[in-house]
Amino acid sequence: MASMKLFLLLTTGALLIEVSEFASSTPNWVYHSSGWYAFINEPMNWNDAEVYCQNLIPGAHLASFHNIAAEKFAQDLVYKTVRAYPFTWIGGNDQFKNRNFMWSDGSEWNYENWAIGEPNNFNGRREACFQFLFGANKQWNDEPCSGSFPFICKAPKSDCCS
Repeated sequence: MASMKLFLLLTTGALLIEVSEFASSTPNWVYHSSGWYAFINEPMNWNDAEVYCQNLIPGAHLASFHNIAAEKFAQDLVYKTVRAYPFTWIGGNDQFKNRNFMWSDGSEWNYENWAIGEPNNFNGRREACFQFLFGANKQWNDEPCSGSFPFICKAPKSDCCS
C-alpha cells in the first residue's frame, strides 16, 4: 500500500504526519465503486468546501455523481453520519457560464437528479452551485455559492485506498 502524507496546519506552523493506510487514518472516508467519499459536517460556502476537499488528499474534490447508485450511497453516508438529510454541497456547478453544468473534479456531466422546478436561479438571483438532499425526494437544487452547508468530498480510486 502506498504511503501518504497529510499536512495539518496549526496556528504555530505546519505538522507533517506520514500514514501508511489512508482509510484507517481518516475514518470518515468510505469506499464505493467510484471512489472514496467523506461527509464533512462543517458548513462552509461552496468554494471553501471545494478547497477543503482538495487539501484532504491529492485528487479529492466535492463529490460528483454519475449514476443513482453513487448518489444513493452518498445519501446513506450522510444519514449514517448525522441521522438526518441536511442540504449538502456536491461538486456540480455552473459558475463559469449559466446552464453550462460541470463537476469540480472535471469528470463528464452525464447524470443529474434535479428536484421539480430546479435549477431555477430562484427570484432572479444567480445560483451557480449545487446541493443534494433537497426536498422530500432528496434531489438537487441550485443555490448561491455563498451559502453555508455541510458537504461531500470524493477522492479517486487508487492503490493507496484499496
